[in-house]
Amino acid sequence: MKYRKNYLNSSESMQIMFLTALNNNLHEIINEWGKRKILTNDAITKLSEAKISINEVIQTVFDNLDQKELKKINNKIDNNTICIYDIHQLNQLEKRRIEAESKVYMDYDTFCDFAEEIMDIRCNGCKTSWRECKLYNVLNAHNAPESQFDLCNCKYSYKL
Repeated sequence: MKYRKNYLNSSESMQIMFLTALNNNLHEIINEWGKRKILTNDAITKLSEAKISINEVIQTVFDNLDQKELKKINNKIDNNTICIYDIHQLNQLEKRRIEAESKVYMDYDTFCDFAEEIMDIRCNGCKTSWRECKLYNVLNAHNAPESQFDLCNCKYSYKL
């Protein structure tokens, strides 16, 4: 029997991906836990039946999708991984994400080009002491080329 919906929204796509991942993991659990005697034969049978039922649900959904949508969903399934994290792992991931967002990464040549543009605006004719300059700290920390003008206030200042 065909159902009317032949596409999946974002939430439904995630759910079918989850069901597919669960189905694949059930296969591993049944085999590995069975070998290690973690499960009784009855539990293995129930998991096997669950796997069959989940597979039937997945197939029903797939049968209703048009070819373009099916290809899109299969691509998502093939190119993504469903992961389960405990709260500690989530906190670590969030911390790394926040740290990554707070930094800018660029190659040294690009940095030097960028620094040169800023120095053209801020350092030409500057009389501010290097001790009071925020730009000095950034340039110095990243070994930006000095101006070579030997002005007393800062190694990056110059006068044209």
